Amino acid sequence: MSSGETASANPPARDRLVALRWLRERVLGQIAIDPRQGVMARRTLLSLRHDCRQAQAFAKVPAQTNVIRLHPGSAGMEQAPGKLDAAISAALDMLNVFERAIIENRDRFSVEARRLDCLAALDRLLQRIQPDQSGV
Repeated sequence: MSSGETASANPPARDRLVALRWLRERVLGQIAIDPRQGVMARRTLLSLRHDCRQAQAFAKVPAQTNVIRLHPGSAGMEQAPGKLDAAISAALDMLNVFERAIIENRDRFSVEARRLDCLAALDRLLQRIQPDQSGV
């Protein structure tokens, strides 16, 4: 992979991280359902799942040496792609449960509990795709 290909491959990964952070902030302050933002949130998670599955397919091909990375320096997809896919599925599920609680006009405590579950799932997902910055 040439340096030009590396440079052009990194922005989409950064865009996904920005989108996930946007999604987390949206969930943090969400009090009503906005269908357009809901579609954007699910599109973000589903495109991340698609990238994860493509990386798994590339990793299974012996002649292919370059594995797609979601973030420069991140090894999350190379170490445990199944765990990343599970984290994405959990985030999607928790987002659905949280928004369903809002739609069904559940009590405030129930909605807040679902919000915290959703935020926890998103945080786990962000931890899996961000590079380890403990040594920075």
